[in-house]
Amino acid sequence: MPDSMYDKLGELLNDALESGNFFNSSPAKKLDTTQKNTENSSIKKNKKLIKFASLEVQNACSILGINDEMSYSDAKKIYYKKLKRFHPDKNADNFVMNKITKEKTDSILKAWKVIEDWYNKTS
Repeated sequence: MPDSMYDKLGELLNDALESGNFFNSSPAKKLDTTQKNTENSSIKKNKKLIKFASLEVQNACSILGINDEMSYSDAKKIYYKKLKRFHPDKNADNFVMNKITKEKTDSILKAWKVIEDWYNKTS
């Protein structure tokens, strides 16, 4: 039975994996990969910290939608976006929506306070 296209493709991929040559790499690309490695190490550090953080911090992260792979600056961006989205002045005309957004804003502010204190303690 003749080799199928997928068998040939598998052999080519195995050869590339063994040789380590996927693409023609330039020194600039190698520099970029070292930068990514340092970024990945900080991501792993954040993952480990959030995973073992207190329940209060984990709840605050879930309120804001902060996941394990976010840095402090990414978390701050998410915080500002949520705060802007649920700002009470956006719904000043509607009494019910205004009340809901005030409560949501309060919970966002409290959650950010917990997360900010936690980041300051761990860094």
